[in-house]
Amino acid sequence: MISAADILNAGILIVDDQEANIFLLEQLLYQAGYSSITSTQDPHMVYSLHRKNRYDLILLDLQMPGMDGFKVMEGLKKIERDGYLPVLVITAQPAHKLHALQVGAKDFISKPLDLAELLARIRNMLEVRLLHKESKSHNLILEQTVQALRKTESGLRTTEVALFKQNAELDDHVLQLQQTNADLIIDTIEAQTLAEENEKAKLEMTHLAQHDALTGLPNRILLNDRLAQAIALARRQSKQFAVMFLDLDRFKDINDSLGHAVGDQLLQSVAKRLVAEVRSSDTVCRQGGDEFVILLADIEHAKDAAISAQKILATLTVPHRINQHELHISVSIGISIYPDDGADAEILIKNADTAMYHAKEDGRNNYRFFEPGMSIMGFVPR
Repeated sequence: MISAADILNAGILIVDDQEANIFLLEQLLYQAGYSSITSTQDPHMVYSLHRKNRYDLILLDLQMPGMDGFKVMEGLKKIERDGYLPVLVITAQPAHKLHALQVGAKDFISKPLDLAELLARIRNMLEVRLLHKESKSHNLILEQTVQALRKTESGLRTTEVALFKQNAELDDHVLQLQQTNADLIIDTIEAQTLAEENEKAKLEMTHLAQHDALTGLPNRILLNDRLAQAIALARRQSKQFAVMFLDLDRFKDINDSLGHAVGDQLLQSVAKRLVAEVRSSDTVCRQGGDEFVILLADIEHAKDAAISAQKILATLTVPHRINQHELHISVSIGISIYPDDGADAEILIKNADTAMYHAKEDGRNNYRFFEPGMSIMGFVPR
């Protein structure tokens, strides 16, 4: 039977074009007690090395320049007389795993490496490999013994039955180890699939927490984060940016007369037009109800914000076709500038909101910049 010493003395070849990866694997194996370790960064050297040393395990990286791991395994098939490839492939691309097993690899492990799992797989493969070799050796001895017994015609039947029984027990042990290894592969794939599904769910939950369910725009949480980033960047680089507070004029009349379903579709239409009118570096947020906030990042002059406001006023006055209705709406816009009108997100949004009220008092469908001394005492229904 195979002993622990036999496994630790087994011949191992590491094939990887990255010197750092080879160093990591060598140190891991030496620390685990393995003593017969060879390595190469040149995949073309694998054939001559294996012909000479007949390794019990080849740790093979799939992604290498010049000759990838699949071509290396095709070449190994030609020099492995019994077709057994003692190859454990290492890959960072899960899609290659099944192909690697089909080509002839006995096992695989994914990058980044789980060192404990890697050591377990190496030990299992070596035990299977050594048992396979021992089984072949027993078979050879069996054949030689049977031939000798047949020549002497003495004790043939008893010895032959005993040897076949011993060989059958050894084959059963090899099959059990192979089944254990196969189960480990299946468990690894299932665990990886579960981890990918969990990560996808986390990303979806994060998106839902930071975006408005109706329009898909960033919500207040994500807006505050973007504003914090913009303030930090503008402070370091001595730049300015603008915050625009938008409120649809008389949106309540549409909601009351045509229903909330039409109102919701109108808000979605408004959201699409707002996104189309700003840069990809800017942020359009739905503040709530019929209120929107736009962060214009990194503007040179206040007049840049005025130009953006004029474009928004123009694009929103174009009729919105919702179901069978042609809806005409306008918007009132208030603008605050960092750092002149506030040094933090809360003040900038509040001052832009105040300026928006004054835009409504001036007749709606226009914009106003925040000015010191503005108040919202003269409230205008929205």
